Amino acid sequence: NLHTPRLLAANSQAALRYAAKQRVPAERLFLLANVVDTDGFRPPTSRPSGPLRLLSVGRLIQSKRFDRLISLVARLRLKLNCEFIVTLVGDGPLRDNLRAQATALGLTPSVIEFCSSTADMAPVYQHADAFVMTSELEGTPNVLLEAMASGLPIVAMNVGGVPEIVHPGENGMLVASDDEGGLDAALEQLIRDPQLRSSLGQNGRAYAQANHSLERLATMLSAMYERTLAKRPARIVAATLESSAG
Repeated sequence: NLHTPRLLAANSQAALRYAAKQRVPAERLFLLANVVDTDGFRPPTSRPSGPLRLLSVGRLIQSKRFDRLISLVARLRLKLNCEFIVTLVGDGPLRDNLRAQATALGLTPSVIEFCSSTADMAPVYQHADAFVMTSELEGTPNVLLEAMASGLPIVAMNVGGVPEIVHPGENGMLVASDDEGGLDAALEQLIRDPQLRSSLGQNGRAYAQANHSLERLATMLSAMYERTLAKRPARIVAATLESSAG
């Protein structure tokens, strides 16, 4: 069948499970995990002093649920005695709505900062103490891998391919997609416990290096090409080799 690829690559097990439900044969499925530059994204020599800094990054659209993040920040500001600052990095159609929501909840620019995306994100991660993702829909987000490579502990919703890279108690904290109380509790625990932030961040860095570094890409691509070529009829492989020799 000319319209059916010999191998279908996806960047998460969740995507592969979806493909299997669409009756794509298991032998035609291949996991090609996302990679991140773990040399470019790395922890700073020391975290900045001052109030704790929380970071969230993404396009300002409904599925990212930054409205949920802003409400969470307002609740925790009332509950906790410690100071913390939130930086929200991204562009999109909901920027004005989100700014208005923050203002209505009494969150001044000194509490929650809206920043546009930048080509060089490494310093942004290095200036943070923890990373928060409140999305209701995700694949396997590169921003989580960048945050991990930068040594940041993670609080994220258990959606899409996120649980494949965020392992509770090891490199981050996962919350059910409809559990806002659980999200409050997880972030509160992370804010109150510097040792937990440190251990989760270190483990996240090690996980990103071991499983999602650029060095892993060559190995994964080689395995994918080998599987693809192994599925080609011998006469096609022979024709390819003859063409190369000529």
